[in-house]
Amino acid sequence: MNTLDKKMVVDSLISLFEEKIQKLTRSLEDIRERARDAPGSNVSHSDTSKSQLSDLAHSLEKQFEEPKEVLNFLKNLKVMDRESVVVGALFTLADKSGGYNHYFLLPCGGGDLVAVNDEEVMAVSVASPLVGAVKGKKRGDEINFRSSALVVKNVW
Repeated sequence: MNTLDKKMVVDSLISLFEEKIQKLTRSLEDIRERARDAPGSNVSHSDTSKSQLSDLAHSLEKQFEEPKEVLNFLKNLKVMDRESVVVGALFTLADKSGGYNHYFLLPCGGGDLVAVNDEEVMAVSVASPLVGAVKGKKRGDEINFRSSALVVKNVW
């Protein structure tokens, strides 16, 4: 198991969420342009593409909320070691066979992977079942999750 640098993990997550927001922005701009160019109901009563594209743009705008919240959280996070698994903690869980996984606890979102020093770190949210089992645990604590015995190996 390589040593992880928490600052590098946070920086990788910041880059990932900035990229997500950029992609959403480009998609939103493209949809808005297509909606502007689509024929309106005064041109063709049967063509509803302008209305549908406008609805799609509105729906896409809502998808910005979570990545922006996570990005704001990460940019304002004081990178320091944590005593227990709390929001902002980087932690490692190991099973009895020696396998392990690294996680970074976010206030929302999750499911994204970043690679740092040849190690993968999974972003998880407070709403995930795994976090329900491990939140508040300290290094050395054991948990049972989905019929697996796991140990908190590290908390940063």
